Amino acid sequence: MKKLMILIAVVFAGVVFYMKNLPQKVKVQVAIIDTCGEQIWPLDVKLPSEDATTFSAVKLNGDYQLEIDDEVYLSYLENYNADAIRVWDDDQLSQYEDFPIVSFLKVEQVKMPKRKTRSEKQKQYAADLKKELKAEKGTIPQGRDDYRRQQKGGGYSPLKAYQAHKTVKKLIRQKKEDASSRDAGLRKWNSLGPGNVGGRIRAITPHPNNPNIILIGTASGGIWRTTNAGSTWTNVTDFLPNMAVSKIVYNPSNVNVVYASTGESFQIGGSGGALSNSTGGAAPGVGLLKSTDGGSTWNLTPAPAFFTWIGSLALDPNNTEHVYVGVAQTDNKSWMNTQAGRLYKSLDGGDSWETIADINAIPLDIEIRSTNSDLVYIGCSTGAFRISNATSPVSDINVVNMSNQANGLPASPGRVEIDLAQNSNQRLYASIQNNNNGEVWRSSDDGITWSKRNTIDFNYLNGQGWYNNTIWVDPVNSNRVVVGGIDLWRSDNGGADFTKISDWTDDIHLEDTDFFSNQGTSVHADQHVIIEASDYTGTNRKVYIGNDGGIYATDNITSVSENDGWNDVNNNLRITQFYGGAISKDKSFIIGGSQDNSFVIDQAGGGTSWLVPVSGDGAFAAINQDDENMAYANINFNRLLKTTNGGDDWNTIARFGGTNLAGCASDPNGCVPFLSDRFEVQDNAPLISKFILDKNNQDVLIAGADRLWRNDNAGEPDDWTAIRSTNGSTFVAIETGTSSSKIWAGRADGTLERTTSSVSNWTDVGIALPNRFITDISVSPNSNNKVAVTIGGYAIDNIWLTNNEGSSWTNISLDFDMQVNTVTWHPIKENWLYIGTDFGVFASENNGTDWSIIPVEDDNEGPYNGEVSELFWSGDGSAAHPHYLYASTFGRGMWRTSYPLRDKIYVNKNYTGTSDGSITKPYKTAFDGFNAAGSGSEVIFLSSDTHNAEPASILLDRKVTITLQNGGASVLIK
Repeated sequence: MKKLMILIAVVFAGVVFYMKNLPQKVKVQVAIIDTCGEQIWPLDVKLPSEDATTFSAVKLNGDYQLEIDDEVYLSYLENYNADAIRVWDDDQLSQYEDFPIVSFLKVEQVKMPKRKTRSEKQKQYAADLKKELKAEKGTIPQGRDDYRRQQKGGGYSPLKAYQAHKTVKKLIRQKKEDASSRDAGLRKWNSLGPGNVGGRIRAITPHPNNPNIILIGTASGGIWRTTNAGSTWTNVTDFLPNMAVSKIVYNPSNVNVVYASTGESFQIGGSGGALSNSTGGAAPGVGLLKSTDGGSTWNLTPAPAFFTWIGSLALDPNNTEHVYVGVAQTDNKSWMNTQAGRLYKSLDGGDSWETIADINAIPLDIEIRSTNSDLVYIGCSTGAFRISNATSPVSDINVVNMSNQANGLPASPGRVEIDLAQNSNQRLYASIQNNNNGEVWRSSDDGITWSKRNTIDFNYLNGQGWYNNTIWVDPVNSNRVVVGGIDLWRSDNGGADFTKISDWTDDIHLEDTDFFSNQGTSVHADQHVIIEASDYTGTNRKVYIGNDGGIYATDNITSVSENDGWNDVNNNLRITQFYGGAISKDKSFIIGGSQDNSFVIDQAGGGTSWLVPVSGDGAFAAINQDDENMAYANINFNRLLKTTNGGDDWNTIARFGGTNLAGCASDPNGCVPFLSDRFEVQDNAPLISKFILDKNNQDVLIAGADRLWRNDNAGEPDDWTAIRSTNGSTFVAIETGTSSSKIWAGRADGTLERTTSSVSNWTDVGIALPNRFITDISVSPNSNNKVAVTIGGYAIDNIWLTNNEGSSWTNISLDFDMQVNTVTWHPIKENWLYIGTDFGVFASENNGTDWSIIPVEDDNEGPYNGEVSELFWSGDGSAAHPHYLYASTFGRGMWRTSYPLRDKIYVNKNYTGTSDGSITKPYKTAFDGFNAAGSGSEVIFLSSDTHNAEPASILLDRKVTITLQNGGASVLIK
């Protein structure tokens, strides 16, 4: 009997143990906490709470497998403050367990969609396409300039841009103090990334005393900081007066003091200023920024005249109150004189300035040797200069052109970049544009005489030396030199011979879509900055690279090769420069066309899982709203690509411009033999070209070049027809009305046309409008008669409305000069209108009669200070697919409204199902209803009785209408 009892006890214990170790389905409450243990999500309720949202989970051995599809929650996992997930069992709210964020992210990464294996044909297609794009590489930066120069109305006005920013800041300040504004349902925004695909970086500056801290300056996304050597990044400049940062310098004697120059000068903005004499691709600056808290906050220093396009910045290492800057322009002109530059010096940390010299070139690089700060070297857009007696009074400083000396640099060297050999007192190197191929020169006598070092021309600049040109000398070995143009090359013998150490066609960002086994192992194209880690030694050889794809690193610059040793450190660095985007109806598939990152696709709803299928410069995108597997995107010169399987494979369906490839098919070494049978028209399409899907018929595409083209058969290559002739200016804005026979098209010269009764009958309806670039067109979904049009340029005549199909127009512009890039109507609410500008999104509830800046609830919570390039919608307005508004930005990635933009939010405390705020699935609490309501929305209570404000107090900081419907006599909210 005793043995039986023991056996029963053992069996029972085993069963208990077994049952305890079986997966258990439980309900949990989940919060995200920061490093201090403070709850940062959810924002609306402090957990644990009996009224809080619960999630399903499987518990096994103390671990939880969460079943969460809440996109707001997932986006917070990538918040730079997030540290851990805190989980409460629903039946044990007094206890919790914390799980590190990193472990959850790894689990999520496994859950991300797997890319399908490509067919051999698709691999060959991708390989051939890459080969053709490589042949076009040298023409791309100039194409960016051509597009953006025209888009901005012919050129930037730095003063107008600065004034516009100040006005926006004032409006934001007023908005926070006044809850009476109406914002057409807008409230909060979520960042969708990309967190793994970067954008153009101009400056990388490690902290002098802490190699884990690095500041970077981006072309149009502001300043970002990492405190863990690139594992995570934080934006520290969302409300600065300028987001184009060219250089950043720490004060080595007081690391709390940091300087940042603003304005991306002509050659680094992709504008090719010396070629086009424009400021189009570049971004204007506002002067020199200074931080006294290590880069957390920034203020503008006083400036002579108006500093714009500061291309170079340096501190005297022996007297850090002495600051040097080189500017491309010193007045408020809209157009930049590409031959005018000026050198300035401050003796008091940027509080006042003296002119050193006017030079016939634009200063882009300033180098000062720590052992002799009397010598300062200036690399310029056209040549290089040597300053002697730099520590003397300005009147005694000598500026010498190093091209005009015996045995000096070539007479017409083009752009020159300089770096000093730190362990060799008189040695310095220069990378010069000369003939656009690139040459490396060296001086061993402080820049008095020079000699060309590379014995073989290896064309590392590839015709783009005015755009991508950088040089780095190993601080512990003056014979080791790295130059960057399109790719990176290293010399270990003082520049005599170079070895290629990167291949942009194998960029880490790109998918493995071709025959090249090295795909995904190298760095992006167009190198702009090379810098060693601040603790670089003979054994620690870590170096960072900044280019058009963001920031990369190698742990050993001495051994890194084309396809081995490179690391991508764009970890939630959300600086992608998008021109346009598209989203599927169910929000599962996003595409964005981006500068030098082709089109970027996301099949998982935003975050760090974006993919780059091909190379090139992306532009616009479209997704079939009836079939999310069918989508379109375009790259270089309106090359249209199509996928029929949700982005796994892409094929060219048309090409309207770019290099003429006739005869490639018969040449085994030609450009793209595999693509020779595709439809191709040489129709002068610009690099950044517009195309759309007809919203009435998702099989109809319309594309712009010199002529306007239409395809009625889902892009079949043989079915393209020109439906509008050329007038010498390209089509840049296209829109369809409520029927396929209604097409609106705008050109770069300001011509605006529409069809009348068929696609072959056109009439000019833009005669009364300014003759500037048509940036966007939006036809009201409720009426073909009502159309909004936006026009480029900082002006107060760039938003126009017609209520009679263009017979007459009303100016509905903002009341201050502002560049407006995009416009869209709410899909249902007839009078709600939205615009994207160079400084955020504005909304109107009365057809543009009054405008309101979007609400600002947090300094990093939306596309507020960035350039909003396109606004677009998801959903069809149903409960299953409500309307969300998306914003693609040129420098801050992609954004989406946190809640659907509904004019009506429903609440019913008696409802028991899953809530989404629609009339069929109303929220259960007043708090949820008000939380989802944007300014101008109406919260409708479907049940009377008392509605408690718990789990948190309701503080309405926006205008919301409260209505009782079919609920009895009254509603009490307390």
